[in-house]
Amino acid sequence: VELSNVPVLIAKFKVEGGVCQTIEGSIFSKVLYAFDYSKQAEGLLHYLKRFPVDEVIALHVFEEGEMDIDFIEKVRNELSAKIVLKTGKPHKVILDVAKDFGVTLVALGSGKDNIGSVADYVIRRSDKAVLVYK
Repeated sequence: VELSNVPVLIAKFKVEGGVCQTIEGSIFSKVLYAFDYSKQAEGLLHYLKRFPVDEVIALHVFEEGEMDIDFIEKVRNELSAKIVLKTGKPHKVILDVAKDFGVTLVALGSGKDNIGSVADYVIRRSDKAVLVYK
């Protein structure tokens, strides 16, 4: 993921009885779009529109005074997304919301460097597929 110059999709699966089992249904049926106000978040917004996504939950984990209402409205309108605003540690909130909403894919930006700490944490600990936009 760190070395890639393009978005990376990490599929998650489990082995039961010697058989690989993936998520039931389409990987794009219920997407959690975790966004900040970065260039990657904007790019990911437009990238997600290319896929046959059935439902989008758009999550922003914010600090006090850090609201870009125009961008939030853009997300709501362009993805027909349900908006969820939370406070807390982004990496933990993302995984909690993914579990609470039963998503099939977590989509987030890579971070400021090749891969940020939030993306790294989510990739390593999510039991859902993860799309990292670079």
